Amino acid sequence: VLDVLLGGCKTTEPEIHFVVGEALSFVAVGSSSHAVPVCPLKYTSNPDREKAEVAFPHLKETLQAVVVLSKSDMDSTRQAACVCLLCFIQHCGHVPAFQEYLLDIQNVFVTMLTERNDIVQEVASRGLSLVFEHSPAEQREILLETLRDTLLKGRRSGRHVDKKTKVLGEEVVGKQPEGASLTTYEELCTMADNLNQPDLVYKFMNLANHHSIWNSKKGAAFGVSLIAQHCKEALQEHLGSIVPKLYTYTYDPNLKVRLAMTNIWKAVVTDPGRMVAQYFGAILDEIISGLTHPQWRIRQSCCMALAEFLRGVDIRKELVEALPLLWTECMRVRDDIKESVRTAADSACKSLSKVTIRICDSSRGENGKHAIALVLPIMMEKGMLSSVEEVKTISLATINQISKNAGTLLKPHIAKLVPMLIEGLTELEPKVLSYIALHVGAQSDEMQDKLDNARVAASKGSPLMDVANQCLHHVDKTVLCDLAPALVALLKTGVGLGTKAGCAQFVVSLCSKCRDDLTPYAGKLLHSLVNGLQSMSSGVRRSFAACTGHLVKVAKESSVSRLIAILSEWYLEKEEEELHHSAALTLQAMNRHANDVVQQHSSDILPLVFLAMHAKPKVSTQDEQNPLDTVALWQDIWQENTAGTEGGVRVHGEQIAKLLMKTVTTSSSWELKRQAAAGISTFCTKLGARLPDALRDPLLRSMITALDTPMWTGRHAVYQAAADVLRLPPSQGDSSGDAAATERLSLVTKLSDAMLAQCARKRYRQQALQSCSLFLSAVSVDRASTVQGIVAPLLALDSSGSNSDSDVEAGSSTVEKNHRQDQLYCSCFTLMGQAWPKKFNTFGEEDGKFMDLVLAHLAASSWKRRVAIWNSITEFASRCDTSTMDDRCKDAIKSPARQLLQYAAKNLTDQFQAVQAVALKAVESLVRMFGSGALRVLEEEEVNKLLLQQLSAMLQAATAAKLHERCRAMRDACVAAKPRGKSGDT
Repeated sequence: VLDVLLGGCKTTEPEIHFVVGEALSFVAVGSSSHAVPVCPLKYTSNPDREKAEVAFPHLKETLQAVVVLSKSDMDSTRQAACVCLLCFIQHCGHVPAFQEYLLDIQNVFVTMLTERNDIVQEVASRGLSLVFEHSPAEQREILLETLRDTLLKGRRSGRHVDKKTKVLGEEVVGKQPEGASLTTYEELCTMADNLNQPDLVYKFMNLANHHSIWNSKKGAAFGVSLIAQHCKEALQEHLGSIVPKLYTYTYDPNLKVRLAMTNIWKAVVTDPGRMVAQYFGAILDEIISGLTHPQWRIRQSCCMALAEFLRGVDIRKELVEALPLLWTECMRVRDDIKESVRTAADSACKSLSKVTIRICDSSRGENGKHAIALVLPIMMEKGMLSSVEEVKTISLATINQISKNAGTLLKPHIAKLVPMLIEGLTELEPKVLSYIALHVGAQSDEMQDKLDNARVAASKGSPLMDVANQCLHHVDKTVLCDLAPALVALLKTGVGLGTKAGCAQFVVSLCSKCRDDLTPYAGKLLHSLVNGLQSMSSGVRRSFAACTGHLVKVAKESSVSRLIAILSEWYLEKEEEELHHSAALTLQAMNRHANDVVQQHSSDILPLVFLAMHAKPKVSTQDEQNPLDTVALWQDIWQENTAGTEGGVRVHGEQIAKLLMKTVTTSSSWELKRQAAAGISTFCTKLGARLPDALRDPLLRSMITALDTPMWTGRHAVYQAAADVLRLPPSQGDSSGDAAATERLSLVTKLSDAMLAQCARKRYRQQALQSCSLFLSAVSVDRASTVQGIVAPLLALDSSGSNSDSDVEAGSSTVEKNHRQDQLYCSCFTLMGQAWPKKFNTFGEEDGKFMDLVLAHLAASSWKRRVAIWNSITEFASRCDTSTMDDRCKDAIKSPARQLLQYAAKNLTDQFQAVQAVALKAVESLVRMFGSGALRVLEEEEVNKLLLQQLSAMLQAATAAKLHERCRAMRDACVAAKPRGKSGDT
């Protein structure tokens, strides 16, 4: 009968297993089994049999057979054995002889708790509950201890494993190529061998062990939930170890485990709030230890438990002390490899952040102060510097709220917090911006400047700067003792545009908040800013310059003087454009934010500004201004601190003149020499006769020294400056003695000789000729011989009629060559016209050469050159005084003058109106020069007739009213001078 009944255990239907179990209970104890309420057989029954200690011959055999089935490799057989044992304990538990087998049955049920089958786990847990009811007190203690270990630690009894043992569930590790699942020990070993990775077997077994542990915990939960209803008092002494574990298990990711653990929690804990408060520290320790557990489901359940645990929790000392460890572990698990764990950790971090903000409130007193001291270092050192963006974000948000709520409790930490926040500006900046800046900067300074400005603006609007500004409200003299040195170090060693710009902006805010308290540290801060002003980044230079402009308001006088000296040195002795740009930006910032400081040091600043104003503007590739163009900055500073250029020059004339003269004579920079020369031109032009006598001779000497140097690029500016110095009118109220006048005349002569000597040099010859023309037009000196010696070779014609000594650059186009040659010729003739004194009455050999040279070039010259020639003739004729000229000179000048007059008459009808105008002017000057007497050529019939014809033709074609009037007046003069007795056109 036993064999037949046990053969029915091979099916998977639980109903059949229950029927077989009831039958087996009847086989074991006969009519004593409660499975048969009415005995169908007729036999004599002893009513005291159940109470007597009578041996049941088949009880032991039946139970041993079922226990053997519980160790089978087949799931259905183990399920049947578990159900049969439940039937045994349910229908035969009252039999005294059955008591000795309770421990064996208990062990089987505990083993069955590890099964993956929910039915088996529920049956085993029900069986354990019945075993507990029928067991004596000592055995109950053993059962509770076993269940507690299984529930808390996952302990389970071992089971023999052979090649056919099923160690994993369906599709846990996938399927075989033919479609079968990998479940048995043999299949797993075969796959590991095929992959040539024997160590995979251990990983598979570890995976199987993991599932088994959690199945045993779930099964133990079923058992404990049933037993707890009968032994609440017995469980009280174990609550200290059960409650912390049970609290985290109620948040298990597996729904079935979570429901099972929740049922235990409800059965064991009658007042959850009181229980959590009672075991607050133990639960908190359990959660902290599980946050970094090797098993992901424990990490996730602890994160979820922490999020709920902290919601509405009372502030306790244990919680305050645990904040650093909680934050450390939460930040770590926020970067977990599993997404669901990261999501749970994010929820935990948010709850922890809210609690931290609540604890660190100013109303918490010493607790709040202690909490801030514990939390802020973790936030700054691990949160802000974390490589996980989410950790950075939650840390920043927490620090921001703490800074708003902590009030004065934050003061001891500001010196460390603010530098850390400012350093984080670079960390939070997208890396792509640094990449773009690196590549854009090599292509365009303008694009680099725009990008830097955008990055600086972004750093100023960063949440980190908001937190730093919150801290600013609590900065005072005591905080500055530690904060100022940290800012000095950060300005020197800070990395990244965002950090440097943010630090400079914070110092600007400090200047407004702690003006007087900041004075002792202003010198060191200025020194650090000066180092940063040498940066290659325009954004850093602008930020540091603006910061310097604010800081000089609180700095000592000596620090400001030292700063101005450094800026002057950069501009006058360094050639890097970045340093010049920094100097301009800094002085402009000082002018905007500390104009009173600029006014106090105006004698040192404005001469430099005046010099720098004459720099060449930078050419931009676009319509916008070049970011490195400093000319506009210097002009802005000058205009805001002077009453116009002339007024500023008058007030600071001596300092400006000294700087200009020193620069033009001793500077090693060609560009600075050029700027100084241009400045001297402006200086002399604006002052004119008001230029003090004490400065005239030094200016003449400086120009002589500047000209007595090898050729350098931009030297033509010195020519213009020298011309402007020579053209200076006599000073107002000149009271210099004869010795001083003689010395000045000697200096003028030396300078004019040096200027004329420059015309012989090929480079900048054009500019030298023009400058000599300017100063000769203003002074009355006879330089005709010298000028003709310089000009004649330049105007000499070769056989082809082209210039044999032209300084036109090689490789120039034909049009450009012709244009430059025309300019050279025009300058030569202009200079020749200015070479005579204002009034002369002699006509010597040099004068005759001039006439011959003019006549030679009139016929073969272009219209531009003819204009210059006739202007030169006009200037010569206006200076020649024939009224006091002796007869020999008159005879010598008459013939070439007559020829010039005839050439001029012919040019009156030239196709170019410009030539007509200058030719008419030349006719007027020549006619005035001839005057009366022997030189009165208008009375000559040939000349008179030619003039009348040309003037009449010109009068008909002239359109300009002024030219028409002059032409009519000249014609009337010719008619009046017409020889008598001769016929001619009127």
